[in-house]
Amino acid sequence: MGLILDTSILIASERRGEAIEDILRQTRVGHGEIDIALSAVSVVELTHGIYRAKTEADANGGAFSPRGPSTI
Repeated sequence: MGLILDTSILIASERRGEAIEDILRQTRVGHGEIDIALSAVSVVELTHGIYRAKTEADANGGAFSPRGPSTI
């Protein structure tokens, strides 16, 4: 048997500044040595979130925006 991580767990962990290794370690402590996976839906949700974050940064004149600082 295995465990599928929900998107909300990954997002909450990322907001706390935890690395993926920490998330996996904590999951294994709580559930033992099992297979851990993401569903296809979670992958799409995370990808969409990354896309939106980049778009919002551009709209707000972020560091990578043509309108933002050009120190790169």
